[in-house]
Amino acid sequence: MAVEVLGIVVSLGVEQPMMVDWEEVEAAAAIKREDVVRAVQRVVGDEEVCEAMRKRATELVGMARQAVESGGSSYENVTNDGGAL
Repeated sequence: MAVEVLGIVVSLGVEQPMMVDWEEVEAAAAIKREDVVRAVQRVVGDEEVCEAMRKRATELVGMARQAVESGGSSYENVTNDGGAL
């Protein structure tokens, strides 16, 4: 999940992804108010956690920029495979 892989988000406690019928979204809500409060308090109340997430997000921004620049992996994938589209 994004929590473990990216290290820039706080878990709200959802273990399995779920499909939601948007007409019944309130009935399908799997996240409780207490889960959101706990997640917000973790980020706001713990400067170490907040700083670590900020640092990791900055690293990911740099990686993304490199990937889309000329010579980057995403740039190369699009330019090399662009004819297939």
